[in-house]
Amino acid sequence: MKASSAGQPTATPPTFDAVLAVLVIIITVSAMRLSLFLWPQEPRADTLTAREMRQDLYILQREIAAHSAFLSLEPDIKQQRIDSYIRAMSNRYPDQIPSHLFAAEVLKILNLLDDPGVATEADAEFGQRLPVQLRPMEDSWLALNESLTPFDENYPFISHLDDIPMARWQEAAQAFLPASSKYSLTEQATWLERTSLLRGELGLVQKSEVTLTLTNPEGQQRRTSLTLLPPAPDPSVIATPFAIQPMADRGFWVTIGDLNELEQNRAMMQELKRAMAAKLLVLDLRRTQGQSPALLTVLGAYADEDSTMLGYARYRTSVDKRNDYLGSRAYHAVSEGPQLVEDEAHSRFGQWYARSQPKAEKVSGRLALIAGPGCRQECEWIVHSAKGWQRAIIIGEDTMGDLGKLHVFQLPNLKQRFYFSSSLAYALDGSLISGAGTSPDIWVPGQESFDAEGILALIGELAPVDTKTPAEPSPAEPSEQGQQENVQQENVQQENPLQEDADEKSQSQRIQGEPIHDGSGGNTALATPETHVKTTESPTPQISPTP
Repeated sequence: MKASSAGQPTATPPTFDAVLAVLVIIITVSAMRLSLFLWPQEPRADTLTAREMRQDLYILQREIAAHSAFLSLEPDIKQQRIDSYIRAMSNRYPDQIPSHLFAAEVLKILNLLDDPGVATEADAEFGQRLPVQLRPMEDSWLALNESLTPFDENYPFISHLDDIPMARWQEAAQAFLPASSKYSLTEQATWLERTSLLRGELGLVQKSEVTLTLTNPEGQQRRTSLTLLPPAPDPSVIATPFAIQPMADRGFWVTIGDLNELEQNRAMMQELKRAMAAKLLVLDLRRTQGQSPALLTVLGAYADEDSTMLGYARYRTSVDKRNDYLGSRAYHAVSEGPQLVEDEAHSRFGQWYARSQPKAEKVSGRLALIAGPGCRQECEWIVHSAKGWQRAIIIGEDTMGDLGKLHVFQLPNLKQRFYFSSSLAYALDGSLISGAGTSPDIWVPGQESFDAEGILALIGELAPVDTKTPAEPSPAEPSEQGQQENVQQENVQQENPLQEDADEKSQSQRIQGEPIHDGSGGNTALATPETHVKTTESPTPQISPTP
């Protein structure tokens, strides 16, 4: 016997009031969740307890194991280093640890990965600071004031801090730098000014003053004591504004700070393209930030040939990463990558992606890039690509090889964000360029020592060569037809003199130069004592840049 449905109650649709009530509840819950972002974050405590430190260290280890690309290259060796350091650190701080010191210790742990992408928040503070600014000059350090002039005109160099030689302070500063920048004087200078932090590394007593031992070129010394400055963020991380200025009748000097802004600001991009029509374009990329590939696309006009690929990349696989993690603008997935020895480490990575390079309309001028350890991410791809362009020249210091996409995480008790690389970049031949960096053609130490006159003097020493492939020399006298061809070729060169400005990069020579002034009223405090230049002439004459 089947039950009849005639006696069952009929389902009624929800009323308007019921639907409205549900919508009100959903909107209210969403508004409450959004209000959490407006709630002021609880300020970070000055110290962390041992329990809070262990909790953050556990999260740190978990993030490294799950997302670090450089850990996967040597997982056993690097993991053992990290575990050993964390155990020793727990023994050193059994009760509590100052927050700024713990942040510095986290950086030291991350630097065991040999990852150039390791970093923390731009506004992070690490204790009291040195009251003078340091700049390298030959084997010494200049002590400068805020206006970048010598702190003491008669004793411009600094040899000791708290009666400890500067070499010892440099060794302490290297612990906070990744392997690719440990010997970069520019990067060392940033950490050498964090006196309070380095005192802890050297086992010195903390105090509110620091003793400076100043010297002159004759070796005479004088000692002075100064009060340390309060904690403050590193001023070098402040974004550099876009600027363009003419260089007499030779070309333009363009400073670029934000690649993303350059792409979004049409007026800036048009100014840059107009500057590229000149004989020489100097791009200052020493502090360039951003991920936009627009600048590299435009600079492809200086490339010798149109190459659709610049290199390869692949990311560390994880459950929370999508297959388009590297993005779709500059990278596209490929079925095969460069030939590598497949092992357990590489099996932790996803599929290969190719770094693409759109074609650009060619220009006839030359390109000079000023780079250094502050040129990272997309800026590194620009320098790496320009290294192979015949009409481009790179000036400055080695880059760090920071070409990977960065993974960001925050330690909950410390309330501070940290970064490390979660992808690796490779050259077209399969060689790893992440962590290797790019060397300049003209090596100039220091990051504040350039001006237009000095750049023109350096570039002027390079012998111009014809970009065209030379004809095979004939042992016999040229025929009449050959003489006519030579005359036509000379006429073409006279009509196109900019073709002779191409720079062929071959052998490397060391050139001793006079100081390059910074353009601030004849100040020689930021002079560069020596350069390393790739040129085609031998011997190369000495250069004397004038302000």
